[in-house]
Amino acid sequence: MSAITRGLLGEMPVTFSCRITEVFRGEQYWTLADATGASHGPFSHVVIALPAPQAAALLSGAPKLAAVAASVAMEPTWAVALGFATPLGTALEGCFVQDDALDWIARNRSKPGRDGALDTWVLHATSSWSRQHLDLSKEAVIERLHGAFAELIDCVVPAPEFTLAHRWLYARPAQAHEWTALADAGLGLYACGDWCLSGRVEGAWLSGQEAARRLLENL
Repeated sequence: MSAITRGLLGEMPVTFSCRITEVFRGEQYWTLADATGASHGPFSHVVIALPAPQAAALLSGAPKLAAVAASVAMEPTWAVALGFATPLGTALEGCFVQDDALDWIARNRSKPGRDGALDTWVLHATSSWSRQHLDLSKEAVIERLHGAFAELIDCVVPAPEFTLAHRWLYARPAQAHEWTALADAGLGLYACGDWCLSGRVEGAWLSGQEAARRLLENL
């Protein structure tokens, strides 16, 4: 996911690996405090593009926006990547499964510009399965979802050459919303994310566009 934003940034100056823990406003400008205690700013406008539970904590300077973000329930998802040395003998490229364990699968090598050295598949577990196995080890999650994938697919599935698991705590909103983005133009504070709409990457994209539009309107 981060490849999209990194590609769009171009020459824009960006600070990575900096966890902001507080956003507070002086008489006219915003200041950000990070986890090390360092301050950043001043800024006339701030856009918070985080999952709702994390955004709520940083929106304390605008209580109404913070309350809206705090009301959003987010669902977790275990995501697993499996890479096979030999392409699996299936024409399937991706599908929504919505079974007990698996929710969605996709063949990564079929996407444009991807490395085709391995036949790599991305598996997303259902929210209910992910909640039930939230504290399972990555190794156990990979084993179980690999087994569910092998039962589902219409071909022989060997042991993978490459595996990766990621516990996505705030993967999607539990229900759809129609806010598009949150904004307090008077304060210059904005919030966006897939949770402002129906979830997924398209929701995040549209929400970010709306936050940018509202910010530009008030410059």
